[in-house]
Amino acid sequence: MPNLIDYLLAPWKILELLAGGSPAQSGKLAAGGAAASSSGLCSIQDVGGQVLSICRVAGYEMPSFIFWASCIIFLIFAVASLLLFRQCSKLAASLGRVTQQLERAKNRDLAGLRAVLEKEKNLAPLWSQFEDTLLVFDRSEDVYATQPPEAIFSRGSVIEAHVHSSFFNSVPGILTGVGLLMTFVAILDGLSHVTVSTNMDVQGIGGLINGLSGKFVSSIVAVTCAVCFVFVERLAYSGPEQGYRKLLIQLSARFRRRTAEHLLHHIHTELQVLNRRQKTVDAHQEA
Repeated sequence: MPNLIDYLLAPWKILELLAGGSPAQSGKLAAGGAAASSSGLCSIQDVGGQVLSICRVAGYEMPSFIFWASCIIFLIFAVASLLLFRQCSKLAASLGRVTQQLERAKNRDLAGLRAVLEKEKNLAPLWSQFEDTLLVFDRSEDVYATQPPEAIFSRGSVIEAHVHSSFFNSVPGILTGVGLLMTFVAILDGLSHVTVSTNMDVQGIGGLINGLSGKFVSSIVAVTCAVCFVFVERLAYSGPEQGYRKLLIQLSARFRRRTAEHLLHHIHTELQVLNRRQKTVDAHQEA
């Protein structure tokens, strides 16, 4: 009968046990030393006195759980890449619609800009905050911005808030961690069957040495997927980044900046004009 660690490393062996196949196969392996069963890529073998499920892929032998772990790692990479592209494409389309409408309506007033930006759920709250920073003079039709658009429409609030950036940034680390963990578990499993008797007779070393290179497959697959995902991120974010830059250009071109220094200078100029007028009025009254 397989021990507990065999079931932890290969849960599907429980199904074999329930089907009545595993004990017979183990007995046949112990008696004849040949493979008892083979199905596609994987087969059950006697490796250095251990009955193991071995998979052969591209000329490499590896424990079956390493093969399935590598498949799961690649599946996580593929699913995360598809989700990232889907979210980034949706956001890029939203930003593209806004910038196209702003480009077609170059002379649109403040109310028109409000109507365009409030149509997009992603940008409506940001526009409300940005509109509070605008300054409109009663005697002029110009609208001035006291804050740069990027202060309100920041990259974090426009892109990262609508793409699960925290999750996608952790995907490379998750992939690498799972791959290394499976490799260490495979090595631990091999070491757990190595014993040294009092006469220095080492037993079980074959299960550790045979197929040792295949035990690193999960780590190689994980590191490869992690590196590829970094390039996937850069490619997926290119669309929203381009739309974000165009949005900032459109907003910056429509509003002239007025800083606190400009406002103080304007107030000082107005006070000087009022003082001169008051002096002129006082002079006429004295005359």
